[in-house]
Amino acid sequence: MKKHLKIFASLLFAAVLACTCLLSGCGGKNNGGEGEGGSGGGSGSNPPTCTSHIDQNGDNRCDKCGTKLTTSGDGDDKKPGDDDKPGDDDKPGDDTHFDPTTGTYTFGDSNYYVPTNGLLPEKFVDDNYGTFYEIGVQSYCDSNGDNIGDLKGITSRLPYIRGMGYTGIWLTPIVDSWPKQYGYGAKDYCKVFPDYGTLADFDDLVEKAHSLGIKVICDLAFNHTADSGCEWFEKAIDARKNNRTTDKFYNFYHFADRNPGGSHWEQDHVFNTNIWYECSQYYGGMPDLNLGDKYVKEELAKVIKFWVDDHNIDGIRLDAVKDYFSEISNLATKTQKNQEFVNWIVSEAKKYNPNIYVIGEVYSGRSGTDGTDEYCKNTNASSYFWFEDGYFPASADRTTTWHYGTIGDVINAGANSAQSNADKYFASMQNMINGANGKIPAPFLDQHDTDRISDKLFGHDPVKTKFAHGLLSMYTGNTFTYYGDEISMNGKRTIKDSDEERRMAFLWDQNNPFKIVVEGHTYVSNYTNVKGALQQIADEASILRYYQAANNLRNAFPAIIRGTANKISNNSGVLTIMKTWNNQNVYIVINFTNGNKTVSAPSGTTFKKALCPTGTATATSLPAYSIAVYA
Repeated sequence: MKKHLKIFASLLFAAVLACTCLLSGCGGKNNGGEGEGGSGGGSGSNPPTCTSHIDQNGDNRCDKCGTKLTTSGDGDDKKPGDDDKPGDDDKPGDDTHFDPTTGTYTFGDSNYYVPTNGLLPEKFVDDNYGTFYEIGVQSYCDSNGDNIGDLKGITSRLPYIRGMGYTGIWLTPIVDSWPKQYGYGAKDYCKVFPDYGTLADFDDLVEKAHSLGIKVICDLAFNHTADSGCEWFEKAIDARKNNRTTDKFYNFYHFADRNPGGSHWEQDHVFNTNIWYECSQYYGGMPDLNLGDKYVKEELAKVIKFWVDDHNIDGIRLDAVKDYFSEISNLATKTQKNQEFVNWIVSEAKKYNPNIYVIGEVYSGRSGTDGTDEYCKNTNASSYFWFEDGYFPASADRTTTWHYGTIGDVINAGANSAQSNADKYFASMQNMINGANGKIPAPFLDQHDTDRISDKLFGHDPVKTKFAHGLLSMYTGNTFTYYGDEISMNGKRTIKDSDEERRMAFLWDQNNPFKIVVEGHTYVSNYTNVKGALQQIADEASILRYYQAANNLRNAFPAIIRGTANKISNNSGVLTIMKTWNNQNVYIVINFTNGNKTVSAPSGTTFKKALCPTGTATATSLPAYSIAVYA
């Protein structure tokens, strides 16, 4: 039944996308807006007879039944007569908006409505490709004033997220865990971390995300658990201490009676025994699960069912898969065991959702025994993150200085290298597609474990920051944006062995920032040179509005996200790429130079839209560092 509801919600969303007043929110100026950020919501009245309106040609009529997809009303939600139904906007403080075209409600805070004037109609395709947004849960939006981000806060911002053009969200771990290390040390995989809310809050988030056409990916870190407060670890230590060798928890972790040596072993300090355990190489106090043990797999199978089947998530992000069997010293053997375990996870998840999207993190380069290519080739996961364009050294031996991948490199190389920059960019895209071996590529610029590219590499230069996201957005596959990049947040490590500066609170309003407090410690929040989302929403030339336009351009042309790529020309740094998908061609023209360039529409096409960090494009003129699409 849940799967049918998901299909219905997806089809209904396709109809909503085609409306002239697209999910307009509180304060609803009838301008084709996407839906406002905020809280509230509810169920709507009966939808139209044809519940699967789809407009693929942008004529504002349903391709199936011919219904004109427009809204009625006086265009001013502050006046009676527009949406005078239960939960309408005519009541002060009521952020719920009824859309008479679809018979649905949206919910939102009018402050975070992102205007969609001038954006192209999206072409909705219900598959595992899309435009994704990583959310650090504790850092994103605080709904109750305790200075910790939470699930209700995220729910309140779903219209903002969808208005920004994101069709999926990846949530960092929400399970009950240590409040430190961003939730990657689980105490109980089937409970929500109390400061984030409840399972009911999560279910509400998923329901409302699906109503807006947003898929939900949850981060499940199966490598290790917490030592303190974890029932599994407590039972395992007790079984070891009392030598109950037949106890199912006896081999749940990797134990030793004395220090085996090496940096990844710790003595139990929670229960004050002489027992040693192998721990996460990333952070102490997180004992590694024995993933080869049948009882561990039995418990993890229950976890997978719990989230996929019982709580209807659309995807799973797998943390650090190349270290699943870190106790094995032989690299080839370890890699094989890692890959087998990934395949087991995917097969378990597909029991409940055959279309589940599973994306793995292989913190590695492409080549080598444990490279990303090998994981793509030998596992049935849907995707792996593409680190070489996001954040990883180029050399296979990983001895070079860490850098920010091809996109960062070509932008900082500057216009004097425009010709080679264009070639490098296209070659990197092709390498990614080839290395994915039929999987969905997943490129990104940065994420919660890295410095933010705009801060670290570009010094918040708006042209470089915009152009970087524009180049990312033209990549085939699933792009991932780290929350806060759309406002060019600060985020580079200065505190040794700490990532908190990379994970500071999202700046919704520069006049009212919130501070993250965890275990009595206030996370560092440095907003120097950063404008808040509220301020950038009001500025058509802002980085935020550029991100929105770039995401929209991806979503308006399915071939950009899904297509095979061919280089048509590189004319002195003006690169033309043709992408083909489902017998449709789209041409992308990118100006890597620092001057205006005269261009021409490829034969049989017309100019559709351009992304310009500065200036304005026409069908035949493309400003510096701009991207134009023809179809």
